[in-house]
Amino acid sequence: MAFISGKFSTSKILTAGLGLCAALLLASCGGGGGSAGTNGTSGSSGSTTTTTLSLVSPTTTTTPLAAYGSTTITVQVSSNGAAGGSGVTVNFASPCATSGSATLASSAVTDASGKATVSYTDKGCGTSDIITISSSGATSITETIQDAVPTAASISFVSASPSTDSIVIAGSGGNGRLETATLTFKVLDTAGNPLRNQKVTFSVNSTKTVSLGTTSAVSDATGVVVATVSSGSEPTTFRVIASLASGQSTESDTITVTTGQSSADALSISVEQFNIEGWQYDNITTNINILLADSFGNPVADGTPIVLETDSGAVGTSTNGGCTTANGACTVPFRSQNPRYGAGALPVPANKRAGVATVAVSTTNSTQTISGGTAIFLSGSFVENPIISYGGNTYTPVQSNGIFSVTLPASCAYTSFVIQLNDINNNPLPVATTITAGTTVGTTIAVGKIFPAAIQNVVPDTTNLTNTQGSIHTVSYAQPSSCTVTATNPTPIPGTGELDLTVTTPKSNTSLIQVKFQ
Repeated sequence: MAFISGKFSTSKILTAGLGLCAALLLASCGGGGGSAGTNGTSGSSGSTTTTTLSLVSPTTTTTPLAAYGSTTITVQVSSNGAAGGSGVTVNFASPCATSGSATLASSAVTDASGKATVSYTDKGCGTSDIITISSSGATSITETIQDAVPTAASISFVSASPSTDSIVIAGSGGNGRLETATLTFKVLDTAGNPLRNQKVTFSVNSTKTVSLGTTSAVSDATGVVVATVSSGSEPTTFRVIASLASGQSTESDTITVTTGQSSADALSISVEQFNIEGWQYDNITTNINILLADSFGNPVADGTPIVLETDSGAVGTSTNGGCTTANGACTVPFRSQNPRYGAGALPVPANKRAGVATVAVSTTNSTQTISGGTAIFLSGSFVENPIISYGGNTYTPVQSNGIFSVTLPASCAYTSFVIQLNDINNNPLPVATTITAGTTVGTTIAVGKIFPAAIQNVVPDTTNLTNTQGSIHTVSYAQPSSCTVTATNPTPIPGTGELDLTVTTPKSNTSLIQVKFQ
């Protein structure tokens, strides 16, 4: 240290002091450097921390596990070779756990000894499941769990499509008609869980021709296998048998092959009321019923279209001039309205009967149009031309004052007569028309019975263009008091009198027929 003029040199003292301090500082810091850890993580003392993961259990890198078995996985977390403390998060992941075929916690926290433990349970993985174990700052490790393949225990039938268990004969397809059945089965293991990757073979137990879409299939992740079967050219029933390689098998529901194309021979047409009071009245209705079947006598498929048309009145609805079948049947309304051939100035065409509506019915299969028809009387409301048969004689004209004059034979053998009731077109009166009888003149003819007392459904004869087609009724009455049969006079002369018949239609129109006996 230098002195100048007896004083300290402050600048030199400061410089020397700073240099000494720097030298001391460098010595205490070890030259300013430190040794690095495996992961290069610095501790508070300046050293690097190395974190490692090691498998405690299972003790092997590949662990076999029975199907649906469980095991635990324990991992040791170490820092710089020494067991770590608590609170370190360790992560776990595997493909089977991700897919849901195993359960595995996604993470666990270490205990005081630095260990993290999770449970692993197989859910039917059936393959090698590589578990990846990781933690922040550490190199990941893996453990392989060899999940055993579950054993197939059974196969069961699940469902059929269509759900009606019925398909149509080949070539009869169309809207709503299926020619192929789809059958679903499920493979189950010993734990009752769906089992995948199982080969299933299919066979059919029908003696007639049906075609399997495939003879085998492999179950999917849900244990499901599907078989398809297509119909042949004839009706039959069959079941599909599904079998496992281990010998277990099951059968589907019975599938029916039916409902071919419409057959002309099976077309059937009927009318609920053939004689309606439609000559004088509009909108008198009846229903036309159509039945269809195939050549094997089975109802055709639902939705088969049928078309109707008529030359008199109207048939069908505003949305459909026909109908579509359900269970091989359909119904179409008919109503009375113009045209009415023979009424007013509208002449009756050739080969046409006045007062009769002709209805044509048709449908089409894959090769031809099938047609048929029926007829409906547009009946008049009044008796215009009654005809009486009595004692072997026929009485057609109405005599003076609108009375039938019937001559009695010289005996009491006849206690009834037959009357035919015709309308203006010589057609029957409307169905449900009633006939009543009474006596207005004389006392020797008592009120009797009429068979039948109401006019019934009468089917038109469209080939008969002019003859009478009215309904026929038998009228019976009591013997006159003078007709007393004795041993000496077995056929006495009957008395005289009058029998009145009142005919009333559904529209309350009445006609009076007077039958005078003399």
